[in-house]
Amino acid sequence: MILHRHPPLLCDFTRAQSSTLHGGCQSSRVRLCATQPTQPETTVFMLRRGLLLADGVPLKQVFYPRELASSDGTYWVEDPGLRLHFQLPDDVDPSSVTLEVTTQEQILAPVAGKLSYIRVSGLCFEQCADGFPIPQRAMVSAARGHHWIIEDCAMRWANACAIDLGNESWHRWSPTARRARGGGRHIVRRNHIHDIGICDIAAAGNNAGALIEDNTVERVGFHNVERLWENGGLKFHVCDSGLFRRNIFRHIDHAPGLWLDVMNVNCPITENVFADVNSIKGALYLEMCQGLNVLDHNVFWDIRGDTNRPWSDIFQKPGFAVNIDSGENCVFAHNLLIDVPDSYALWFNLDQKERLMAGRVGLRRRHKILNNILVGCPERVLLSRTRENQCDGNLYDAADDFASFCIEYPEPAAILHLEGWRDYYGFDQHGTQATLTARFDPETLELAVDVEGDLPTCVPVPELHEEQMAASPGPYALDDGSCRVTVRAGLPKGD
Repeated sequence: MILHRHPPLLCDFTRAQSSTLHGGCQSSRVRLCATQPTQPETTVFMLRRGLLLADGVPLKQVFYPRELASSDGTYWVEDPGLRLHFQLPDDVDPSSVTLEVTTQEQILAPVAGKLSYIRVSGLCFEQCADGFPIPQRAMVSAARGHHWIIEDCAMRWANACAIDLGNESWHRWSPTARRARGGGRHIVRRNHIHDIGICDIAAAGNNAGALIEDNTVERVGFHNVERLWENGGLKFHVCDSGLFRRNIFRHIDHAPGLWLDVMNVNCPITENVFADVNSIKGALYLEMCQGLNVLDHNVFWDIRGDTNRPWSDIFQKPGFAVNIDSGENCVFAHNLLIDVPDSYALWFNLDQKERLMAGRVGLRRRHKILNNILVGCPERVLLSRTRENQCDGNLYDAADDFASFCIEYPEPAAILHLEGWRDYYGFDQHGTQATLTARFDPETLELAVDVEGDLPTCVPVPELHEEQMAASPGPYALDDGSCRVTVRAGLPKGD
């Protein structure tokens, strides 16, 4: 079954990208930008939220009518929103094309909120005109309910968000009371979610005990407004005891793959694939999380900084695979990182060193970086501080040794190679570097790794219940220095 809207061509486009239901542009969206929004960002915020599709593919909305003359495959909405002007790709005859216009903010959402124990299975949702968060009012919405199961569904072409599971906004809950409310406990599994404007799976609170597994998430962020700070293949706030495993986040522009935003605790992120991600915040972003979170047995491939961005005021050099921002107690173990060319592959930073969260600033201590493999990562690891942090048992590509480590504080930053990393700071006493080659296909998930040289001596990871040292670093065994495997993640093959 396919659930979407088949509206008449003349329809109500009066709602702009405002989060309200009454049109106009919501100024709070602008204030969420790092500084004042640029002209391209402002233009996107002012566009209508509706989509016009030709043969199932959205046309590009333009802000000025004159832009129709300079590019085809575009449309312009005339005020007050009741008339469309469009230019089809290659100037084809409109009578030969099926035109569809979105008219609804949501496709599946309870009329009354907090409806629970709902199962949504085997449906296809497409073409939705939801507004930019916050609030999160997605194409498929749990509407603040708990114990939803969303499985085996296809979701595509939502203007903003595909699924919202939480409280829709952080204004609806008290962070200090979130664990006592008993909400969340959602299951989202085996879904294919693609071609979404802002965020695929979102949950601001009300997400404790969530299970997110075996989903394929791709082509997110087509609006190019990452400084909205609500973008991502998945973005959760204050999640307690969630499990994120065997998901694929690939072909993502202007958004992280997975973002856990503030005070998430006991959230294993394991056996996921992050491939072809282009973001200023990294493929995997943990923001100001003070409690224990374990990130293990994930594969990262082709992670880049967002160079096609309509601003130039982001002070750090983007392109990190993993961004651990101003928090503590993160265990990053047995992961594989391939081709991270633009910035530090592992960025354990104090980017928000003055921000208060739960009564204190982030300390960036008690992190562990253990038994990982880094291939094609010219800048390997940045640690803001050395105290109470452990980095050991990692295998590095010898071609990337020059100036590949950084200790940020105390200033001036210390830029090091592996020998200095060991000798002066005591890190990676059991780690090593060798000649490494790695290949990964993000479509077939076929992975090949070859090592010419000695493997490191891995160290135990108690958080993974390892009482003894693992035989080899990374997520898969390196028998005789080689690994050939098809990664198990995302939808089952053939679905």
